[in-house]
Amino acid sequence: MLVWSGVLPAAPAASDFFNNWPEQASPREVGDKVASRFLATSHPNFGSPRPPGHVTYPEVCTWYGALTFARKIGQADLTNKLVARFEPLFGSESKLIPKPDHVDNTVFGGLPSEIFIQTGDKRCLELGKRFADEQWLPTGEMTNALDPPKRAWMGQGLSWQTRRCSAKTPFLTES
Repeated sequence: MLVWSGVLPAAPAASDFFNNWPEQASPREVGDKVASRFLATSHPNFGSPRPPGHVTYPEVCTWYGALTFARKIGQADLTNKLVARFEPLFGSESKLIPKPDHVDNTVFGGLPSEIFIQTGDKRCLELGKRFADEQWLPTGEMTNALDPPKRAWMGQGLSWQTRRCSAKTPFLTES
C-alpha cells in the first residue's frame, strides 16, 4: 500500500475555504458590489448603446441573484431598492416586460415570483403565474404558432419551450 502523507500538502481545513478571502473579495463584499452596480445602471442591452426592447435574460439573472443575496444576508434596505426598481414595470416601463414566447424570455417570470415570496405583492404573484402558465400551457396566438416538434414535446409532458440539453435527448431539437 502506497502512503501519500508527506508527499502531498495537507488539504486546508474546510473552514479555510469559507473564511480566508482575499481583501475585498468576501462573498458579502462581492455581492454588495454586484448589487450596487446593478442598481446604478439602467436596463442593459448586451452592451449595445440602444435601450433594450425588454428585460433580458442576463438582467433577470442578476436581479434575481441580487434579491436572493439581499434575503440571505438580511439586508432589507437592499431588497427594498431592488423591489423599487421593479415597480416601473407595472407602469411606465411595462413595455419592457418580455413576451413569454421563448424560454429566454419566460425566465423573467422568476423575478416577480421571487419578489412576491419576499414581499407578498399580489401583482408580482399574478405576473409570475402568467409567465409560468404560458411556459406550460401556451394561450392565444402562441398555441396557434406551435410547430409540430413543440406540440410533440407537450404530448410527452414537457414544456413547449423545451430545448435540447444534450446528445442524450435525441428526440428533441433546438428551439
